[in-house]
Amino acid sequence: MDNNSPVGLEATSGMAGVMQRNIRAVLERRRTEDKEKPLQQRIADAVTRFTGSLKFVYIHLALFGVWIVANLPGVPFPKFDPTYVVLAMFASVEAIFLSTVRPHLAKPYGRAGG
Repeated sequence: MDNNSPVGLEATSGMAGVMQRNIRAVLERRRTEDKEKPLQQRIADAVTRFTGSLKFVYIHLALFGVWIVANLPGVPFPKFDPTYVVLAMFASVEAIFLSTVRPHLAKPYGRAGG
């Protein structure tokens, strides 16, 4: 079909209007569902948003980097974790907590299968 014909233009505008209406409806539904989420789900969503951010990555790079450098042999700081056992335990416990929160992404509240 020729897009320069009046029929082609009407069909395109009509489809665009339907798409815009559907997008608005989906956004409104999401806003409504977000307001109805229980506190526990909202907290899980907030944790998931933060742990999926670059800010989270940069904070961990800085903290773990300082921790590792401060405990290197030959560095003139007092060693608080010379074998990195505490760092490994901290990372393991954090991974356990994050693995229990992140699955909430796959199963949104109020939707089928959730």
